[in-house]
Amino acid sequence: MSLQIVVIVPGPADALAACRARLAMLLADEFAGRYREHHVADRLEYRITVASGVPFPPFVAASAEFPLLEFSFQWQGTAGEAGGTASITDGRLAELDAGTGGVVGPDAVHVEASPDGVIRLAMALRRDVAGSLVLGYVANDHAHGYLAWDGSTLRWTEDVSDLWVRSCRPDDRVAIDRVQVIDEPIAPATLAILESISMAFATGWLWFDAEPAVDTAVERQRHAAFGRPVRPANLQGARIRELEQGDDGVLRRSTLDAGLLPIVEWIGRALRS
Repeated sequence: MSLQIVVIVPGPADALAACRARLAMLLADEFAGRYREHHVADRLEYRITVASGVPFPPFVAASAEFPLLEFSFQWQGTAGEAGGTASITDGRLAELDAGTGGVVGPDAVHVEASPDGVIRLAMALRRDVAGSLVLGYVANDHAHGYLAWDGSTLRWTEDVSDLWVRSCRPDDRVAIDRVQVIDEPIAPATLAILESISMAFATGWLWFDAEPAVDTAVERQRHAAFGRPVRPANLQGARIRELEQGDDGVLRRSTLDAGLLPIVEWIGRALRS
């Protein structure tokens, strides 16, 4: 199902002019002209049609550069399917209603790192408003992806894609080893939630070696000062200081409730399978 997205950015004319110029560069890299602009004096408006997923990243980047502007998103399926809304301020998701019957959140996190700060497992999980589905973003030092747990089946992606590619039914310690290969599209409303989880977690916890050096200079200096290796994905220095070292030497922090803790073992084993 394709999505029609409308992005509206109100504000003063001078700030909008600078923001528009910046977005022209960011959207050219992402969409190569496959969007329409409907600007007026006091707001920018963009209309984008995509095959799946809400294109948050270029607008998040612009929002971080123009923190006083609010970016509002509205989307709907091109055949009239249910849509959702979101807003971004200062490079962070401020609100999301992904068509699930109400605003969702907040996210619970679980992070494990080796003594030198290298990510072993990092995830952010969010229950839907009904509490029957858990969606999440998971990463280690070299890979990341999405996951979903409906109480009986665990699904996950390879990278942050719009397809579930693996599933299992971890009813016991043996079943997790019987992983099935699947090819199942992620529903657009679900994908929008997954994207918001990953965006919020990555912004607050991670930095990536592939990012421009000028944008990660402080984190690179911190890693060098403490002798920490730089991996494709890394924990922010301030976040590493929040972790507590266990008797096994592993650095950890978790805000998961008891009902979510089994997912840590399941997804850790699944990623190694």
